[in-house]
Amino acid sequence: MLTDPEQLRPAERAESVTEDVAARFATVTQLLERRGFPPSRIAPFFMKLLFAFFAEDMRLLPGNLITQHLEASIFNPQEFPERMLALNLERAAAQGGAVRSIGNDAEEGAGEE
Repeated sequence: MLTDPEQLRPAERAESVTEDVAARFATVTQLLERRGFPPSRIAPFFMKLLFAFFAEDMRLLPGNLITQHLEASIFNPQEFPERMLALNLERAAAQGGAVRSIGNDAEEGAGEE
């Protein structure tokens, strides 16, 4: 850090992180297309996932809810869609209601901890 203070420039750091994330999304998109998913289903999926990660980061969802479900599905990816449907994030967002958490039946008041 002392020998290279330019590494602390936030704009360049944000840009490199954005490029890295975009490249990873592109890779996952290609893998999903190879598995037969049409782009018309992939794009909305990513938008919802991005929104869910944003909501998690802003603490609008309890704990690391999305991350936990994603990690729990690593070795059984076919479980991930069912886990996301069980959360019913769209209903929770619309009603400010409960969302399912791993190990809990429900978490009331999604933004409260």
